[in-house]
Amino acid sequence: MSATNRAMAPYLPPPDPAGTPPVRWGDPDFVRGLFGAAGASVASGTSSVRFEFRTADEAVGFWTRTAGHLQAQRSELESTGAWDGLLADLRRCFVDAAGGDTAPVVVHSTYLLTVVEPGGGSESGGGDGSG
Repeated sequence: MSATNRAMAPYLPPPDPAGTPPVRWGDPDFVRGLFGAAGASVASGTSSVRFEFRTADEAVGFWTRTAGHLQAQRSELESTGAWDGLLADLRRCFVDAAGGDTAPVVVHSTYLLTVVEPGGGSESGGGDGSG
C-alpha cells in the first residue's frame, strides 16, 4: 500500500542513494536482469494477498510489528518522540482507506514471487505465482 510508505517516509532515514530502491525488487525485468546477468535461471510471477483488520488500530499494529525497516528504527523513533507521530499518520492512512474511523480495513497487495536457481537462462513464469 503506497499510502503507508508515504506516511512513514518522513520518519525514516532516506534510502542510500548508491543503493537500489526497494520498489525495484517488485519489477520482474529488474530482478531478471540482476540475476540473469550472473547466469542464473529466473522465474517470476505475480501473486496477491488480502489483509483484513477489524479496525485501523489493528492494521497499524500489524504493519508496525511486521515491517523490518520500522523495527530497525523503532528505538530511535521512540527516543526522539517521533514514534507516536508515525503511528498516528499510519492510522490516518488506514482510516482513509477504510472510509471511516470504525470501518474494517481491507488491504489488497500484489507482489512479485521469484525463484532464482544457479545456472541456466532467464524465463518468466505465469501471473499466478507458479513460476
